[in-house]
Amino acid sequence: MMKEKPLQVGLGNKSGWLSKVILEPWAEELVVQAGDQILVTAQGPGEKIEVEVEEGEAVLYCSSGMTLIVTINGKRLEGMACSAIPAL
Repeated sequence: MMKEKPLQVGLGNKSGWLSKVILEPWAEELVVQAGDQILVTAQGPGEKIEVEVEEGEAVLYCSSGMTLIVTINGKRLEGMACSAIPAL
């Protein structure tokens, strides 16, 4: 059985245009500041992450079977619903 290759999406907020990142389907909201560097690493079933950006927020649409590791400025965020290991 092949292990799925992780997918990564990086978002830079150099100018401060972005104020929020939403991770779907978990409805997790991350408040971001000017200068923040966000990295989302997804593992599990799913071939892509779709990104939609408008009016100061970015929405990342992931497959529901994925688990995510999210870092802001290199610091891993803990306790997020999207980073829980799914029940078997």
